[in-house]
Amino acid sequence: MSSSLLTSTTLNSIISTQPRPIISLNASDSVKDAIHVLTKNRILSAPVYDDEEKCLGLVDVLDVLYFVMDIGERAKMSKHTLMQSAMEVENVANVLDVSKRNPFVPMTPDRNVADLLKEYANGIHRVPIIDPNSSKVTFIFSQSVAFRSCCDLKNGLFLKEKWFTDLLDKKVNQIDLGTQTRHGKKILTVAEDKSAMEAFTMMRQNGLSAIAIVSKAKQIVANISASDVKGYLEQEYFALGEEVTHFLMKSHEGDQKDTLPSLVFCKPEHTFREVLTRLLPQSVHRIYVVRGDDVNIGGIITLGDIFSFLYIEWSKTQQR
Repeated sequence: MSSSLLTSTTLNSIISTQPRPIISLNASDSVKDAIHVLTKNRILSAPVYDDEEKCLGLVDVLDVLYFVMDIGERAKMSKHTLMQSAMEVENVANVLDVSKRNPFVPMTPDRNVADLLKEYANGIHRVPIIDPNSSKVTFIFSQSVAFRSCCDLKNGLFLKEKWFTDLLDKKVNQIDLGTQTRHGKKILTVAEDKSAMEAFTMMRQNGLSAIAIVSKAKQIVANISASDVKGYLEQEYFALGEEVTHFLMKSHEGDQKDTLPSLVFCKPEHTFREVLTRLLPQSVHRIYVVRGDDVNIGGIITLGDIFSFLYIEWSKTQQR
């Protein structure tokens, strides 16, 4: 087995020297409290502690959204007081991982980058780093944070690994990366005239964190994801019934833009290097593969797909 920088590099060594403070919640806080905290701090998730200061897990916007959707369905999206009451009464501890997208997989700072990569390859989106003495969460490795630390093309950790640099000039249509129709895989989409509720329901049923919105001509016009919920549930719970594109426009009103959030595209003949180059500056979690000059979807590559691909490729080097 060959030695690897991934197994010798600890997570502590790549944690930001100026990490953001960790915003947390108490298990007894209400769902409404959680919505307010996530919204006020513009974050997608927060650790939840019990009375003994033990971390029970991370609650994120999809957990809250799906709880609200369940209550809304029972109330038929009509009884505002019922929904308000449910959110004020329900403890946030009871909605942990309602989305089934956010299992609690903590690590200590002495674990290595290979361990982190493996968890991402297994579908984990966020890995909390805990203090081994207090069990407090001191840092959260989101996929986007790890992506910048490891895959940056100027000073990323992986640039020191030959197996990684050998992949950079491989074309998208030459490697098994993401979900591509050329492999017979189906790309799930939602029509632009469907409601936000229908889009999020489809995401939930298929275990997705995002879904593409397409026109009648089947061309992609936008993308809706967990981040589009942030800041929206606090005031307008019932906007979920609006057309999905209207929902998106409203959710990004504070961005001072009159258009839908920008998308990132690549073509099958683009290299893996070009995929990384397009993803890194945008701080987005997915890139759509399109053919020709139109925007008919031929595939989608997420950060999770990239980590899974890289973990498989790195693992091959460990078997030599």
